[in-house]
Amino acid sequence: LYSYGMALFRRGAPGDPAKAARLFERMLAIKAEDMNVHYKLYEIYKGMGKPKDAQRHLAAYRDLFGKGQRQTRRLYSE
Repeated sequence: LYSYGMALFRRGAPGDPAKAARLFERMLAIKAEDMNVHYKLYEIYKGMGKPKDAQRHLAAYRDLFGKGQRQTRRLYSE
């Protein structure tokens, strides 16, 4: 699914960003903590002129990224 969503995102034909967004949103229903999907949704919604949706996904991405960094630091500090 991710590869197909990326192909739609990169192709950029009319309607593709909306299709890619729907596909990535479905992926989040399966795995809500996928920071890569949140970041792609940020990029897609930003490009579609949907700043509220874009910011929501950017915030989720940053939160998940921060959690990953904290986990890594804990692993290496033990």
